[in-house]
Amino acid sequence: MKSRHAFSRRDLLFSMRLSELGKYGQDTAVLWHEAIARRKDNYVSSAFHKFIESLRDVKDLTIWLDNCAGQNKNWTFFTMMLYIINNPSYNMDRIRLKYLEPAHSFMASDTAHDRIKKQMRRTGKLFDFRDIVEAVTAAKCKPVPMTHNDFMD
Repeated sequence: MKSRHAFSRRDLLFSMRLSELGKYGQDTAVLWHEAIARRKDNYVSSAFHKFIESLRDVKDLTIWLDNCAGQNKNWTFFTMMLYIINNPSYNMDRIRLKYLEPAHSFMASDTAHDRIKKQMRRTGKLFDFRDIVEAVTAAKCKPVPMTHNDFMD
């Protein structure tokens, strides 16, 4: 049996960071790389879906978003939110979407992003996706890796 390998100097990593507000809020990073999917509206919406799936007992969800039209202000994203709120298996009563003022925003997830970047620099060379997941964990952020099956149209 022949083994086939491909080498790439760099892969693009996509990360969506979410931070629970409050004294003991958990930082979460939903992660995927370009071999799995790109950064299109349906893939970003799928990352939100993956995160919301983990919120089993949340009845009332408020999500603060930046003003990125390609990711957070499109019909794919709104349709996915409607799917979640109308699906009885999620047991959610309300989802509120709040958008920050453009160019005047600082989100709690920005702090998590900085911690992850510093940890990646400290780690040095990251050879594969597992190394990135380990760096995210070391930065005190919960990694949620995406697989092919997590992405939806």
